[in-house]
Parts: sequence; C-alpha cells; structure tokens
Amino acid sequence: MLDQIINSLKGELSKKFTGDFGMQEDKVDDAVAIAKDDIFETVKDEIGRGNIGGLMSLFQNKEQIGSNPIVTNIIKKYAGDLGSKLGLDPNLSSTIANYAIPFILGKFINTAQEKGVDQASLMSMLGGSGDGKDIGDMLKGQFGDSLGGLFK
Repeated sequence: MLDQIINSLKGELSKKFTGDFGMQEDKVDDAVAIAKDDIFETVKDEIGRGNIGGLMSLFQNKEQIGSNPIVTNIIKKYAGDLGSKLGLDPNLSSTIANYAIPFILGKFINTAQEKGVDQASLMSMLGGSGDGKDIGDMLKGQFGDSLGGLFK
C-alpha cells in the first residue's frame, strides 16, 4: 500500500520539487524512488530492532509526525541520499526531505487510520520493500515465531 500511496503522490511531489524547490525535472523520479527506499529501509530497520511500538506511535500521534524520532531519522537519511545520489545541494536536500517525508507519511497515516491499524495490518499495509519482497516475509526468517506469528 505504501507503494501505491507514493505512486499516487508522484505528480504532486514532482510539482512541488520542480516548482517550489527548483529541482531539475530529470531528477524527480529518482528522488521519489529514493524516498520510497529510505522509508522502507528505515521501517525494516526499526522492525528489526523490535521497535513496533515506535512505528505504531506514528499512527497515534500524527500531529507530532515531524518530531517523531523515526521520521527524523528518515528525513536525515533522505537528505543525505539526495545529496550523495543526486548531487543536490545540502540546503536543497534538507528542504526537500523536510517536506517530502512528513507529506508521504502523513498520507500513509491518514489511509492507515481510515482502515484501522494494528500490528498485523501495519505489516500488510507497508507491503513490499520496492524489490518485490514483503517486509514481513523478510523479517519472518529472521525472527520466526518469536514475535507471536506477527509475520505469518
């Protein structure tokens, strides 16, 4: 589902990136793909650390999304990746990251809240990692049944 949300926001993000932030159009698709990858990677890392509660807190405190430590980590990672992978100026990278990550996650949280979220549905809604693997499937092998069948 996160893939679908990001794809549905691509036009809006493209307009914002190029119109408001001055990003070159040929870098927009890569910038959106990097955002998706950074979100998935950070979520996977948080799950791997057992921080399901931290992820769930995102859905309970949407108003605080910008100050959530997980979101802050994603923003920092994304800003760094925009600079290193796309060659963007650090100030531009930071501006884009501070806009895009809360925007994308806010839309995801709205959708999740509409559907009602618990730990199992969160894993389902996160869907794939961008490489065709479900986050739950990737971690099932790592944790097996130690998390009460969460990844079954």
